[in-house]
Amino acid sequence: MVHWKRWGVLLIAVCMVLAVGGCRKGEKQEASKQVSPKEKANVRAKNACELSVREYLDAAAAKDFRRAVDYIDVEEMVEKGREKAATSTATPPADADRMKEMLVAMLEKASADGGELTYTILGSKVSGNKAVVEVEVHRDGKKGDQADYPLVKKDSLWKISGSAMRGLLPAPNP
Repeated sequence: MVHWKRWGVLLIAVCMVLAVGGCRKGEKQEASKQVSPKEKANVRAKNACELSVREYLDAAAAKDFRRAVDYIDVEEMVEKGREKAATSTATPPADADRMKEMLVAMLEKASADGGELTYTILGSKVSGNKAVVEVEVHRDGKKGDQADYPLVKKDSLWKISGSAMRGLLPAPNP
């Protein structure tokens, strides 16, 4: 009988060792699944880009166009306007403040006949200081078009590229 007790104790000890060893293996697998610093930075950049577009669209939905324009890279628009004016007879934009006022007026006019604006962010891609956020826009609860919002990083802030005038305020559903 004593002989069986020894084998029983030995069997229990072996099972305990295997169980503990199996737990450690799981810990090693868990550690190997950890995200690299580069991947973490990419996730943070995607979140920041999506937040900028979300804030822009929330302001547009609330018809707070002055706040919405703060999320647009107006300086880029002024620069491109000056470049275009240099090669044509177009009048260059005066400055960023004047461009902001023009954008506010354009957004007010574009939203005048539109209904309630809602949206769904579908995803984003980041590459260095540039990104694109894909959004599905809805008016009055009706499924709308998908719009890509290109962004540029300026002074550690993500701004919607001013060159993407199409889609800054999606058109109302027909």
